[in-house]
Amino acid sequence: MSSNPDSSKNRRFGDNPVIFIVDDDPDSLAQTEEVLRTRGFRTFAFTHPSAALELESRLDIKPIILVTDYTMDSMNGFELTHELRRRVPELRVVMLSGTLDGRTARQFPFRLEYFLSKPYEPEQLLEAVQHCLSSDAPGFV
Repeated sequence: MSSNPDSSKNRRFGDNPVIFIVDDDPDSLAQTEEVLRTRGFRTFAFTHPSAALELESRLDIKPIILVTDYTMDSMNGFELTHELRRRVPELRVVMLSGTLDGRTARQFPFRLEYFLSKPYEPEQLLEAVQHCLSSDAPGFV
């Protein structure tokens, strides 16, 4: 699977799709952002969900993908997903967690396109993002 954001399947999202990354662990956030930026994705990284919501309200270009941790202090990843999807209905979501497993995440009342257990390999993250960019119908992996 190609990890180039300019691949033909990604053209419907523009030349450089916007990805929001939210994780209250600065090391995990930096690692995730580095993996995506080195592959040419346009990323915005936040340690606080409220900062992501604030920037989204000011951007002309909306995020296509949200990569978010589940467990955060002020707002969990599902709450953030719910609020961002209210604003950006076509948003695709990659949920990360060191405390939940995929079976538990499938029980939540809204869709996730991809779930990754922490720790994960960079290739797994890229596969998740490519899944979000290339799939026509949302679906949980």
